[in-house]
Amino acid sequence: MIETYDCRDNPIAQEEYFKSLDKYDQEKVVFLIRECGYSLEKAFDGIEDIIFYEGLTLEELAGELVETGHFGNVDKSLYPFINFKALARALALDHYYETNKGTFYFC
Repeated sequence: MIETYDCRDNPIAQEEYFKSLDKYDQEKVVFLIRECGYSLEKAFDGIEDIIFYEGLTLEELAGELVETGHFGNVDKSLYPFINFKALARALALDHYYETNKGTFYFC
């Protein structure tokens, strides 16, 4: 297993490092390359700057963030009055990106 990602100009080492990552970090690398135009090396460096919410749409993530107290303590009796679609749009303006794999957040 490769311990470092400093494998410039060595495609075999880059592939080995990519394969050594867990599936969440691999998804982060693919997202950074495809959606953000990062180079492979820059994507390896950027893994720690992203949170990946696998399988969640922005609207589903908005509900999860409310439930987990991200926006403060919201009583469950108020959930029917929360516009989760609008909250999802607000998240999209705040560095959250929805893909077919889930939602990514730049920290």
